[in-house]
Amino acid sequence: MPEEVQWAKSFGKAWRERVGENPQEPGYTVMMTDTDTDTGESAELTDRKLALAWIYGDVVHHDRGRREEAGAFSLFERYRAAVPLVAFTMVHSMALLNKIRALQRQGVITLPPGVFDQEVVLKSTTWTGIGRAFQAAVGTPAPVDAVADFPEGWAPVGVREGAEAVSREPTGGNAVQE
Repeated sequence: MPEEVQWAKSFGKAWRERVGENPQEPGYTVMMTDTDTDTGESAELTDRKLALAWIYGDVVHHDRGRREEAGAFSLFERYRAAVPLVAFTMVHSMALLNKIRALQRQGVITLPPGVFDQEVVLKSTTWTGIGRAFQAAVGTPAPVDAVADFPEGWAPVGVREGAEAVSREPTGGNAVQE
C-alpha cells in the first residue's frame, strides 16, 4: 500500500502544479499591443489565464470575468493556450482511471459493482425534442409548474393576443392552446 500512497501523492502534486489556479510549471506569457487604434492599448496574460478563459469563458460560458480579462486576445490565442492543458487533463485522467482499475483488480480497493460499466460517453451529440413555445406580456404570471394550466394572458408563439384559441389535450406538461 505505501507504493500506492506515494503514487497518489505524486499524481496529485503533478495535477495541482499543472492544472491548479497557481501552477508551479512555468508556461508562457502573451503580450500584445493594439496598433489599430491611437490608444496603444496593450495587454498581457499567461497561458494559464488564456486557457482558463477559453475553457470557462468561451466553452462553458460561465465565467465572464475570465473571458473579459482575456478579451483583448483572439479566440485563437485562448484556444492555443488551452490545448496543452486539456491534453494533460485527458491523459492524466485516463492514467488515474487505469490505476483505479488496477487497484480494484488487485483487491486493494473495493468499488461498488458495475461502477466501470455505467455509461459516461454519449453516442450522439445531436438531440431533438418536441416542444411548444408560449408568450405573454412582461409581468404576466408564469405557470406554477409544468402541469398547471397557463394563467390568463399566455398564448402560443404566433397567436395574437385576443385571438380565439382551441384547447386540446396536452401530451405532457401544460395544456396546449392553438
